[in-house]
Amino acid sequence: MLTLPASTSPSTLLFVKLGRISHGGKLLLFIISASTQDGLIAYQTRSPGTALERARSLESVQAQDVQVSDMHGRIYDPDAFDRCFVRSQATTTVGEAA
Repeated sequence: MLTLPASTSPSTLLFVKLGRISHGGKLLLFIISASTQDGLIAYQTRSPGTALERARSLESVQAQDVQVSDMHGRIYDPDAFDRCFVRSQATTTVGEAA
């Protein structure tokens, strides 16, 4: 877990080279960030499922501005991240294969 000073802006988290692409057996890296009562918080994980799980747990404790950024620096809210990377049963639409 990485806890950042309250004065750190959310955009500061996004401009760091975080990892490699997933193709060709290279490593993935996802950053989950949110604002809590104690300030900004960020987690790193290599698993999309773990990233989604962490984002959902932050939402459940009323964290604000929960975001997941991918290895390219693109930012997703938890629902969009689920649709793009995890495709859990909760976001599967009628006629779409899981």
